Amino acid sequence: MEFLKEYLGEELYNQVAEKLKDNDKVKLANLAEGQYVAKGKFEAMEAKVTTLTNDLAGRDTDLADLQKSVGESDTLKADLEALQAKYTEANASHEKDLLLADIKLGIIEYGANDAIGAMAHVDVAKISRVEGKLVGLNEQLDPIKARFPNNFGSPKENLQSTPPNPQAESIQADDENLSDDEFFDRKMAERNK
Repeated sequence: MEFLKEYLGEELYNQVAEKLKDNDKVKLANLAEGQYVAKGKFEAMEAKVTTLTNDLAGRDTDLADLQKSVGESDTLKADLEALQAKYTEANASHEKDLLLADIKLGIIEYGANDAIGAMAHVDVAKISRVEGKLVGLNEQLDPIKARFPNNFGSPKENLQSTPPNPQAESIQADDENLSDDEFFDRKMAERNK
């Protein structure tokens, strides 16, 4: 209360001090110096600080969880990209195998007696499949046929079915264990007998 002497003067200050002496209901403080805050204001501020502290702790936990899931997400993303690359590679290989099989079939349909021999003269890179049809094969086979006419017959002769084979069932079982090229070679050998 000493700060009041300056404003009230000595005599008035002493009177106020005497009246407030031993009074529990009134307490004086210089709020300008920050010495006193009302209890309700203090409790409200304390509750606000507690809430903000808890919010911060919760956000720290959420951030840690998010960083952990981002790490897992990066791992999953890398796994997905690896699988996509593997699928793309397998798909490209499969498409290449299908194109080669279609080219071999196209050579046979063209009338080649020796499809493997004719295939050796074909530039596969210049052949494509458009709407299910091979483009560029016949253009390459025409000069091969002109150069090796004895290696080609009519397409109908080469596509005739072979006579029934009494051992067909055992051969069919063996065929299941062959690769596509081995199967093709076996069928061509059977046809040329």
